[in-house]
Amino acid sequence: MDALHTPSHAATARSWIKRRGPWLLLPAAALGWLAWHTLTPAAQTDKPGAPGASAPAVAVGTVQARKAPFDVLLQATGNVSAVESVDLRAQTTSTVQRVHVKEGDVVQAGQLLFTLDDRADRANLDKARAQMARDQAQLADAQRQLDRSRELVAKGFLSQSAVDTSLSQMQSLQAAVQADQAAVRAAEVQLSYDTVRAPISGRIGAINTQAGTLVLANAGATPMLTITRMNPVTVSFTIPEAQLQRVLASRRAGAVSVSAQAAGSAQAVQGTLVFIDNAVDTTVGGVRAKAQFSNDDQRLWPGQSARVQVRVDTLADAVQLPLAALINTADGMQVYVVSEGTAQLRKVAVQAQTELTAAVSGLKGDETVVVEGKQNLRPGSKVRVAAADGATKPAGKGDSKGDGKAPAKPAEPAKAEATPPGAGTA
Repeated sequence: MDALHTPSHAATARSWIKRRGPWLLLPAAALGWLAWHTLTPAAQTDKPGAPGASAPAVAVGTVQARKAPFDVLLQATGNVSAVESVDLRAQTTSTVQRVHVKEGDVVQAGQLLFTLDDRADRANLDKARAQMARDQAQLADAQRQLDRSRELVAKGFLSQSAVDTSLSQMQSLQAAVQADQAAVRAAEVQLSYDTVRAPISGRIGAINTQAGTLVLANAGATPMLTITRMNPVTVSFTIPEAQLQRVLASRRAGAVSVSAQAAGSAQAVQGTLVFIDNAVDTTVGGVRAKAQFSNDDQRLWPGQSARVQVRVDTLADAVQLPLAALINTADGMQVYVVSEGTAQLRKVAVQAQTELTAAVSGLKGDETVVVEGKQNLRPGSKVRVAAADGATKPAGKGDSKGDGKAPAKPAEPAKAEATPPGAGTA
């Protein structure tokens, strides 16, 4: 019986499947279509370089390159020194009677500073004057004796030898009087040492001698006080050997402007280069130089260190960028320029630089340059420029006009340290 019914059941099943087969395959096709349109694109998009992939735009900060005069400056560290400075020491051994000034006073040339005990020197001066007066009296008597002797010789009462003797005595006394006059002058000089006066105008430093102190003539390493002329002052610094000819050429063209900013000071002082040494100092690898500055407001203090900038050249129409835009690569300095919403590498050469700004060649001067976020870029990367409020917007043609983040405003005019082309940091 089973054998008889088996063919019939099989045929029935095949007939049912044949009639309903397309409807059974429809759910499977729908599931496949859904998987393709939901899972497959996401998986393909996540893979770099896959068909249909789209890398996100990189947020960057930009500035606008500009052209302007650029002062090339030689930077150095110098030391402030006084044009005049005098250490006062006693020229006679005596005791200080009175100090007429205080530490830190500003004095004028010839002003009285110290009074020493002058009693012994006054006595010596009086003695010398008395000796001179006695010899002058004797000289006058000898002159009268000579005149009488000549009268008696003329009348025949004395011989000529008597006249010669009187003349010799008078000449001897004349010499004695001259010696007395020299002794008086010497005593007056010695007495003048008992009043110590300022040899120059300037500011007094520390006073190392007080009333009652015994001072020795020209002895001891410590001076009584030091007077320093505070205006003008000079700043000594070193010109690198490689920049010497550039500085000399600038000096031949006219006065070389120098600025000096003391440590801790917020403002620089303007001066002029006044001295360049006649030989290179091999110990420092440069030539010693000095610049002189007016110091009415005493912004420069002798002995202080100062940052010196010497203007050696001016680039008339230099393309200027922030140093932060530069990328130091094996092929030299490069920058990213935003063009048509993408970042493109441009090779540049640094002509000169300051602490924040560089003058470069290789750009026209109207480019939009990336300064922030350049580490995330590759040539051809799409970029969006950070706006002032922290939002972002796609970078496009309008960026060349300064859209996006406000460009940093360089100093007017830029002042640059003398730097070999190609130097700089990323």
